[in-house]
This record gives sequence, structure tokens and C-alpha cells, in this order.
Amino acid sequence: MAHAAVAADSSAVDADDTSFRPLSVSWNQDSSCFTASTTADFRVFNCAPFHERLRRVLPRGGGGYAIVEMLFRTSIFALVAAGEAGRHRVELWDDNKNRRICDITGIRSAVRAVRVSMAYLAVVLDRTVRVYELGDLARPLWKILTALNPRGLCCLSCHADSSGSGGVLACPGTARGQVRVEDLGKDQAATRLIAAHSSEVACMAMTADGAVWPPPA
Repeated sequence: MAHAAVAADSSAVDADDTSFRPLSVSWNQDSSCFTASTTADFRVFNCAPFHERLRRVLPRGGGGYAIVEMLFRTSIFALVAAGEAGRHRVELWDDNKNRRICDITGIRSAVRAVRVSMAYLAVVLDRTVRVYELGDLARPLWKILTALNPRGLCCLSCHADSSGSGGVLACPGTARGQVRVEDLGKDQAATRLIAAHSSEVACMAMTADGAVWPPPA
């Protein structure tokens, strides 16, 4: 992937272009920034004070990114391209160095979401969550089975350090209305299953340290 130079203003995007549309919005782990991706570019906004920190204009006709996940306030991004072919690959990108760190490929179903912390990267698929150690993305540490998850529901605590000594992940379980919570700090992920609802889980959230999970809807 080759990014164009940062655009100075929005004139780089033709507002009358009917193909221009938003694709995703995502907070970083401490909610100090958020990313917004479109079919033409992706941008990073600082929250307090509010201002645009970064904009990357994409090659015309590239289609944009369906998913842009920022690692705290660093220059590291997890990217998933829009379009059917692009939804089967996750790219880890270092924007400061203007280079691809690595690609996660060989994914048969579409990527629905990506979650990232200092220790882990979670790739959410239709019926599986793959958890990778951030320092070694060659193969997943865990493959967690879920119910059909088209919304890409998944929470990853962001206080896990780079040694992998902590981390909590929550996702749908395999049963209807079930939430699965994994303690990733163990040698083998320790599992807790919660019968949260009689209907399908529609959303979920977690505190930054993974200690509290508000009741999912």
C-alpha cells in the first residue's frame, strides 16, 4: 500500500463526487483520538482540543478502508480494505515510517472488526475470533469460536502490556445470547461463559482494564 501525502485541506476530495462516502468511525483505546475512513481517505482527529491530526488521501478508485484501528496515539494502524477481496486481509501499517509492517492473509471469511492493544491483535470473523500476539503475527495464539457475528462484536482490554502479561477479551459465545470472556494473561486462555440474554447479543462494551463488562444489549 502506498499512501499519498497528507492533504492540507478537504479540497483534495471532490464533495460533489457521488462515489465519496463514509465507511467507518473508530475510537482509539483511551478515546483521546478517533479515526474516520471514507472511500477517498482516512483521517485521525484529536478529541481535546478537537482538531484533525492526520489525513491520508488514497489513490483514486482504490475504494478506501472498511476498518481503520489506531494503536493508542502511535503511528501504528490496523487496516482492512473495502471491497470483497480486501475484506480477507489485515494490514499492519507504520505511518511514520511509511511502510507495511506485515499482512495477515489466508482469511477465508470477511473480516468484521479488528481490535488491538499493546500486547494483542484480535481479528473478528463471522464465526471466529483470531487472537495474535502483536509481536508475532505469523499465526494466531487462539482461535475462539462464536455464534454468527456479522456486527463484529468484540472487546479487548487495552491495559495489557507488551510482554503479554495481561489482557481480557469478550465476544459472543456459541450459544444464542451468550458472552464469552477470555483471560489472555494465562498460559492458556481461561474462559468464562455468561448467559447474558435470551435473544442475540447486539452490542457489548468493556472497561479499559477489562474488570467490568456492562450488560450487553
